[in-house]
Amino acid sequence: MKRTQKLLKITTLKATDMLPVSLVSNDHALSQAYKLLQQTCPYYAKPNFFEKYVLNSVLSYLEEKEQDLILGMRYDEWIRIRKENAEKIKEHIVKNLAKLIYACNPQTAGDVEEDLRKLVSGSDVVEKSICYLYLFGIYNDCISRYILIRTDNGQVPDYSFYHNKYDQNYACNEAQKVFPDCIKVLQDALNNGFDVRTRFIEIAKDLYLVKQRFPDRSIFESYLLIDRVFAYAHPRELPIGRHPPGELCKELENMARQFFVAYHQYLGIPCDKVEEEFRDYWDIFCRFINSVGIELYYSFQKNGIRRALEKLRKTLSKKEPDYLVIQAPTGSGKTEIMLYTIILAALARKMIFHKHGLGESKANTPVALIIYPRRALANDQMSRLVKYLQVINQHLKNRQLPPITVTIKYTEIRPKEDIESRLPQAFEELKNATANEVEIVLPHGVKAYLVQEGNHAFVELRFITCPDGTSFPRLRVLDNNQIDEIVLCGNTKLDFITLTRKSTYGDVHITLFETLRGHLLSGFRTLFGVKRGNIFDHPIVIALDEIHTYTDIPGVRYAFMIRRVLNKIRWQRQRALKNTEAGFGALVMGMSATIPRPHEFLSALFIDKRINEKTVKDYLIEVEEDEKIPLGTEYFFIVVPTRRAPVDALSVSIQTLMTTFYNTPSLPKNAIYTKKALIFVDELNVLYRLKNELYDPPYFREGALKRLYNGKYVGLQDLRNPYFPNLFNTTVRELRDDAKVIDAISKGYISSVTMTNSWKYGELWWGYMLDSFINKSESTTIFNKVIEFSSRHRDNINEAYVVVSTSSLEVGVDYSDVVLIYQHGAPRTLSALIQRAGRAGRRVYENPLMRIIVGIQLSPDVPHQAHLFELFTTAQGKLRDLLSNDMIFLPTEKSEEVHKQLLVELLLEYYVLNRENRKKILSGKWDECELLRLNYDKVKSYVLYIFKDIYDQQKLENLYQQVMNELNERLQCQP
Repeated sequence: MKRTQKLLKITTLKATDMLPVSLVSNDHALSQAYKLLQQTCPYYAKPNFFEKYVLNSVLSYLEEKEQDLILGMRYDEWIRIRKENAEKIKEHIVKNLAKLIYACNPQTAGDVEEDLRKLVSGSDVVEKSICYLYLFGIYNDCISRYILIRTDNGQVPDYSFYHNKYDQNYACNEAQKVFPDCIKVLQDALNNGFDVRTRFIEIAKDLYLVKQRFPDRSIFESYLLIDRVFAYAHPRELPIGRHPPGELCKELENMARQFFVAYHQYLGIPCDKVEEEFRDYWDIFCRFINSVGIELYYSFQKNGIRRALEKLRKTLSKKEPDYLVIQAPTGSGKTEIMLYTIILAALARKMIFHKHGLGESKANTPVALIIYPRRALANDQMSRLVKYLQVINQHLKNRQLPPITVTIKYTEIRPKEDIESRLPQAFEELKNATANEVEIVLPHGVKAYLVQEGNHAFVELRFITCPDGTSFPRLRVLDNNQIDEIVLCGNTKLDFITLTRKSTYGDVHITLFETLRGHLLSGFRTLFGVKRGNIFDHPIVIALDEIHTYTDIPGVRYAFMIRRVLNKIRWQRQRALKNTEAGFGALVMGMSATIPRPHEFLSALFIDKRINEKTVKDYLIEVEEDEKIPLGTEYFFIVVPTRRAPVDALSVSIQTLMTTFYNTPSLPKNAIYTKKALIFVDELNVLYRLKNELYDPPYFREGALKRLYNGKYVGLQDLRNPYFPNLFNTTVRELRDDAKVIDAISKGYISSVTMTNSWKYGELWWGYMLDSFINKSESTTIFNKVIEFSSRHRDNINEAYVVVSTSSLEVGVDYSDVVLIYQHGAPRTLSALIQRAGRAGRRVYENPLMRIIVGIQLSPDVPHQAHLFELFTTAQGKLRDLLSNDMIFLPTEKSEEVHKQLLVELLLEYYVLNRENRKKILSGKWDECELLRLNYDKVKSYVLYIFKDIYDQQKLENLYQQVMNELNERLQCQP
């Protein structure tokens, strides 16, 4: 076939830049559709985003059809594209584009769908899109091609990546030459039809045919591991931005003013110049959101912040606590609602106190408490808060106002003395070190690093990152092995954050539930409020992240912990104001991507009967359907182990990991390509076995992903990869494939793969082969380092590609290069699996073509897995639709034994309110029997608030007597 002489101009090869060929400039219909988008939604009218969005519409249609083939076990069939199918694909494009326009600009006038339909009808956008995906892939690299094409006459234009060496520039030049020919071939074939297959059905086929292969064992000695593969392809529906910072500022202003006035009145501070104060307050906040780097905000973020301000106004006016929960998909920006609300509250107090001469106090109390269930989650979220505070504090500094400060209290935050005591030994180790750093192990296994740079030494704390997202905060080492506690990020001083343990609190205080429990029992009064002159200052925002994890008996304890914090604020405010009837205002905010049966769960969590099925919407913020668009696709694979042979569940998981992970394209990131897999295992002993079977350092004798074989590092996956003939030749020889055809495939001619027996029997992974090209792998893949991340051991995730984890990485942790989530065995809950799935695909806003995989091994013959198997297959893999079936257990009202334990803690909590009693405990001269001598009438007024929605006064007194009798029996106290 004669090639078109006029070649399309090649652009930069970086996958985050423009596409190698422009669909808009080379297609009249798309160029007109693009102009319509420019008129109605200018922010998203960027050729790169628009073209990928169209390509995603085509690819998602093909995947939807392949899903039906897979569920029918027709793994080797192709999708036939004829004229009528092409028109259906065009209609799919039209509907997705219309959805984008309306989501971006709900006020768009006219019939957008009809306008788009007229433009797209009669165009060859389908042929062009299919050729693009075939030649350039989903990341525009010209190598990681995503679909196969087959025509009746066998004419499929193709090209090689090999020109004396494997060369990406050469590949893109060749792909651009072939692109016009490909379009012509498909146009000519459209009447009778042509066939396509995407990597989705290819991975399903390879899973169905996967065997446990070894280099020294014949293919025919291995048996098939999997009886059936269920696979579902679902677009990720996520919100898109509508509101620029200026618009957000304008629309929030009125509600912010009402909150500001209500806070003034609540504090009892004169409000004669409140409008003047508000203008300064609001100007700083608006400057903050204009400089924080977010170009557009989602409608649900705007509505969420407004609802939070409204709730704050009401709780301060009514002097009664209130609740608000943000439920939104992972990666949809719900954290900004919580953090902006906290910043607004902290800024309001900062401005009011400064204007009225209250200034800073050594006995500061937080305006907001952020409570996390896990340290990994707290560490991850800290980085974003620090970034925002750095921005707003610069605006405060410009006005000569004090910064909004943040303190942290949990295990990673060590006293200054803990660090300094280990410096002499660390410096000795540094003298003999090959690098410029050594590890310092602090109490409780906390790690820090002594780093030498020229004449300066620093202690680097790597549990959080700096606002730039890549570097770590440091503390300068001074003379005599002392440290300067001012935090450094590069050359920038972060004087608003403390990373050593202090007895004081910042405007925002971050802690964990268990740490907070210790504070309640230790008499830390200033954490819950302090008196400043005639006013009582206390936290007005209590933020809880990932509240779906507050389940079972630990969840009951968390629920009562929230009550205890509120009770502590109430008690101290009443004593400070000398009014036992004084109410108090506080907003408890929660966040989660998954809340099954919200009215039941929230009512139990907050122990508040006002929350029911009719009123739950008053306590929830959710993403509206009309602001969502399809961005990327999630493949959900269920593999059913074979019943015909004695297979080990770990072997099935290992081969499933290989098949899915290595056949998924790696992601472009900072001029390289990378990817990660997170493997979740809920039992530590199984986790250790899996890690050891995957990766076997330091000698690499038996690891599945990396082992020494004939003097080279290989992996068992390489038995299926023509790029690595060291092992693949065994496959070629046993399956009697033509060596010339295999050689052509190994140079990039993927149109030939279907001619081989290796492909037919699932032993030629062309997706893995292409990924090896693009990453310039040598004897095996570069993506083979495995680490463990669990409660017992935490390796550096940034240095690994396969992470075997317990639930430690389930919530709130963001790693942008995760493409595979695999669950070994049944998850604890459906919510847990949805949360784990949310760890992948965090870059779909950059590239709407992004594909990620969620995999799970389930057997309908295993009783506790059969129920999940039925749910997943009935719901067609739509995980979020299953939340109502989740078994969330939170028996806050029916846990009498927990209530008894709680009452004992409350007695101790009440006891340490007295300074002398607190001294006795600290000195070790405390007699436990003193709890039995407490005056019940006084204790009752303290504990009644905790149990007010569970027990009446008589039942509470009965519970109290039971506890006293049991304590007396155990302690044998003298009268």
